[in-house]
Formats: sequence, C-alpha cells, structure tokens
Amino acid sequence: MSHGYYAVLGVSSDASPEVIKKAYYACVRKHPPEKDPSGNQRIRDAWEVLKDPSQRKEYDAQSLYGEELSRLWTLAGEHHENKNYKEEAKALKRILIISEDNSQARIKLSRCYLIDDIYDEAIKVAQSLVKRSPEKSFNWFNLGFIFECYADGFQNEDNNRSINYDEARNNYNKAVKMDLGNCQYYMAIARCFAEERKWTNAFLWAEKAIDSHKKTSSKWPDMDALFYPLDLCLKSEKLDKVLVFAQNIKKNIPDEPESKSYASQRFGKYGLDLFKSNNYKAAFYFLKSALLFDPTNEDLKGFCSFANSANDAMGEIDLIEEDENIIWPIKAIVSTRLQLDLEFKTKEELKGVNDVAYEKLHEFSEDAILNSIDAVESEYPGHWIIAKQTLLGIKEIIDKNRVKRGDIRPKLKPKPKPDNPDPEPDQNGLYDFNNKFHIPGPALAILFTSSLRYNWGFFWTGSFGFFLFLYIFLLIYHFSKKNT
Repeated sequence: MSHGYYAVLGVSSDASPEVIKKAYYACVRKHPPEKDPSGNQRIRDAWEVLKDPSQRKEYDAQSLYGEELSRLWTLAGEHHENKNYKEEAKALKRILIISEDNSQARIKLSRCYLIDDIYDEAIKVAQSLVKRSPEKSFNWFNLGFIFECYADGFQNEDNNRSINYDEARNNYNKAVKMDLGNCQYYMAIARCFAEERKWTNAFLWAEKAIDSHKKTSSKWPDMDALFYPLDLCLKSEKLDKVLVFAQNIKKNIPDEPESKSYASQRFGKYGLDLFKSNNYKAAFYFLKSALLFDPTNEDLKGFCSFANSANDAMGEIDLIEEDENIIWPIKAIVSTRLQLDLEFKTKEELKGVNDVAYEKLHEFSEDAILNSIDAVESEYPGHWIIAKQTLLGIKEIIDKNRVKRGDIRPKLKPKPKPDNPDPEPDQNGLYDFNNKFHIPGPALAILFTSSLRYNWGFFWTGSFGFFLFLYIFLLIYHFSKKNT
C-alpha cells in the first residue's frame, strides 16, 4: 500500500498537482461509474486524498513510516490509559515530527495538555491547527472547547472567566457557520451561557440545537439535542419546564414503540438518579414525563407517586416535629418509616428508636394516640402515604381492644328510608308543601285555630274553625262514597 493511491492514478509519488489532476480525469473517462463502479470509486478515493496538500503529506508519511507511526500511536494510547499524559505528549510530538500535518495527532496533543492543565500549550497547539486548516469546522470547535475548559478553572467573580467564555463562544460560532447542521456546536454555546447562569440565552441555543436537523436531510432532531434542555432545567432549577420539553420531545420523535421506549427509559433514568440523590421534586417531574411515553407502566406510576409523596414528606419534617397535637411515639414511628423507605438508614440502625417508640405508646391514652394518627392523616399527606399501613395497623389494634372491652358497639346498618318520608325543613327552618307530602287534617285545623288564639274571639273563633273542618270532612266523605 506504500504508493497505492499514486498507482491507482498511474503517477509517481513526486508528481505535481497538475499531473495528478490530469491523471484523475483520464482515469475517470476510462472507468465511468456506470461501467466500472468499484474502479471509479477507487479513483475518487485516491483523488480526494491527493488533491489536498495536507492530506497528501499525511498519506505520504503514513506510506513511508507506517510501522513507526503505528508503534507511536500504540505507545501514546497506552500512556493515555495509564493517565501518564506527559509521556503521551512526547509520543504525539514524535508523530508530528514524522507527519507534520497529522491533524488527529495535533487534536490529541491539545487535549493531552488540556487534561494535564497546561492551558497555554493546549491553546497554542489548537491555534496552530486552526491556522493550518481554517476550513475545517471541528478545528474551531476544538479551540473553543479548550477556552471553555480554561474558563471553568476561574472563580465566578474572576473577570478571566467571562473573557474565556466569550472566546469559547466566538470559536464555537465560527464552527456553527461552517456546519449549520451540527447540533453539538449549538449545544456547546448553550453550555457556555449556562456556566455563566445566563439561562435565557442557554435555552435559546439549546432550542437552536434541536432545530439544527432542519439544515440537513435528517427528518428527526438528534436525541442528544432533544434531551439537552433537561440538563439546563436541572441546573437552573426550572423544573416546571421539564414537562414542557417532554411534550416537545414527544412531538419530535418518530411515533414508534422503539422511540417511545427509549424516551421513557431515558426520563426514567433521570428520575431514578435524582431520587437516589434525594432530589425528590425533580425526580417526580422526570418520572411524570416518562409516563407520557409509557402511560400503562404500573411500576413507573407507583414510583412516580412515591417520589411525589417523598417530596411532600421532606417538606413536612420540620412542621410535624413542632406539632404539639401529635405525641412523640407517633412522630418517631412515622419518622423511622420515612427514613427506612427513603433508605436514609437501615432497619438495624432504626430498630432501637422504633422499639422505644412502641413501648412509649403505652404511656398515652388511646384517644391521644388516635388523635395523633388523625392529625398525621389530615395535616401531613406525605408522611401519611408513606406510613399509612403502619398507622392503620395501630388504629386497628386499638379498635379491637375497645370492642373486646365493650367500649365500642358494632355499627348497625341504617334503616332504609321510606318511599315517602316526612318533609325536611330547608335552611331557614321552613317546610315545602308543594310536593307529594301532606299534613294531616286535624293538625291543619289546630294550626289554623292556634294562629288566632291571641285575637279577641278566641273561643268562638276556635269552635267555628273546628266545626268548619268537620263539615268539609263529611262532605268529602259523602262524595267519595257516592262515587264508589
């Protein structure tokens, strides 16, 4: 392979660019793609390398010193794995002596200096790479990355931090202009803004990263770009935006089971990691977002609910400790249950406190215990959900003991209501007579006569009312008999 590309074009290794160009066109005419596709492809591969001066130099060095370069690359890789960056840098420099235009060796050398915190040398190597090949977007990206890492080493109040972030963004911007479809370049700019806590700009560039696929032939956005705003939500503590971006992700991925499963798993992983780090509020938002992609997952639903309860409980800890309506043993039992479920402590570590709490329960009246349990249920929903089974178990024991002592009678089933019950008074104490219900006649007569008891003809008026009622009653009875 020492002179493979030159042999393909039929020229010598010291041929001029004009000779190589003429040879390329002659070979293409002899081997058109429709008649000799494989031969035409070999000619094009040779032309792509030999027409570029830097790639040609690199190819020549590889052809002449292939074994030595291979040995040095292996040596550099071993030093990198052993984190011996000074020796790695030496091996890379030897590669550059043999192959001066080896861009890969320069990129690795700049990163090697960067890892070893030798920022001045890292910047110098990256800048030399940009000067040699300014048309390559990745070289600008590499330079921007080194400035970004350099900025990270300064304190927030140090002006050098802001200066280097600006320099990083300038280089990233140049990379973006050269390759509008590379989402990584947009995300790098967003990352710089995020480090300076300029969240508006950070989210703006994150959204540009999502839309960068529109500059390419790709139908769907890059998955890393889609999920990157979620990192910003965590860093900025704007958790309310998590569900918004989750909806955006749902719109921008293929409507296929594999894509939805991937999104659900990724949100779920976020949620699990946040839960393990005791960030229950954030965990709840991410788990709730995971359910958008897998709404029937019962395990996910349970975990989401538990994360929400844990978040509520953490916000209630100080309040429940100060609540005088709850006796100490109930507080201790609820607290140990919370610490056990959230894995703050092991069962063995909590056993002593738990045992003492149950022993101390006997020092309090049953009413005090039940009132405390009721207070937890009504005032502290987070603690209640986590300790519900334990507290209901205590309540059940007390109820059974009371039944045995006869303090509590079994509840009787209520009697069924009649079809036509007596009317009930409204909120003003008045009855509604415009319905099915009726008031018996004698009661009506008494009400009528008693309403006039304060008038001057009490006796005669009362008698008249009674006989009037009797007369009407006899008339109704007579006519009803006649009709039957």
